[in-house]
Amino acid sequence: MSEPLQLPPMPDRETGEPRPPRAPVIRPAKNSRQRWSRFRVPKPPPGEGPPLEWDYGSLKRQIEAFFVTMVIFIGFFTVYDLLDSDRGMFDWATDRTMWILFVVFSFLFSFGVYIGTVAAGADWLMQRKHFIKTYELTSIELEPAINKYTFELQDRYGNEVSVSELALLGNRRLWNLVYNGIRHSVVNGAYIDSRAISRLQLHREVAMRDARRSQSPEAE
Repeated sequence: MSEPLQLPPMPDRETGEPRPPRAPVIRPAKNSRQRWSRFRVPKPPPGEGPPLEWDYGSLKRQIEAFFVTMVIFIGFFTVYDLLDSDRGMFDWATDRTMWILFVVFSFLFSFGVYIGTVAAGADWLMQRKHFIKTYELTSIELEPAINKYTFELQDRYGNEVSVSELALLGNRRLWNLVYNGIRHSVVNGAYIDSRAISRLQLHREVAMRDARRSQSPEAE
C-alpha cells in the first residue's frame, strides 16, 4: 500500500519559507536567478505578498533559439533535397525566397521563446500584468505549441493567465513555487486535463481529489 499523499505547505507570504521541494522538471530548467529590476519584475496587486522569484528572459536565449531554429530548417530541407532524385542536395540554398522564410520563421520563433516577464510570490503568479492565485486555481490545461507547451490557468476569482513552460522554467525556484500551488489546487478540486496530469506527474493528486469528491455529501 502506498503512503498517504502529504502536500508541502504553502510558504509564508512575506518570507517565502519554507520553500517548496524541487518540482519535476518537464524540460531543462535554469537554476540561476536574474538580478532584481524594479522596472522589469511585475508588481502584484495591493495586499499581496512580495515577488519571491522572477525571470524576464534574455537576449542570449533568443539568439540561441534563432540559430537552433535555422539549423533545424536547413537540415530538414537538405535531407528533403537529398531524398528527391530530381533535385541536388543543396538546391534549396539557391532560392532567395527560402532564405527569407528561414530568417522570418526563425525570428518569430525566437521572439516567442520569451514573450514576457514572469514573477511568483508564495501564492501567486504574474505574466506581465496578468495575475493569478496559484493555490486557488479552478482549471489547469496544457496547450501544445512549437517546441513547447503553454499553461492555460484560471482561478476562482476569474483571473486567467496563459504562460509558456519555457518562461516558468527560466528560474527553477519559480517553478517550484508555482508547481506546489498547482498540486494544492488539484487536490482541492481544480480541473486538470489529461496532458497536464501526465506531464506534471499529478496522478496521485488527482486520485486524492476524486476520493474526496466521492466521500462528499453531494456525491451521495
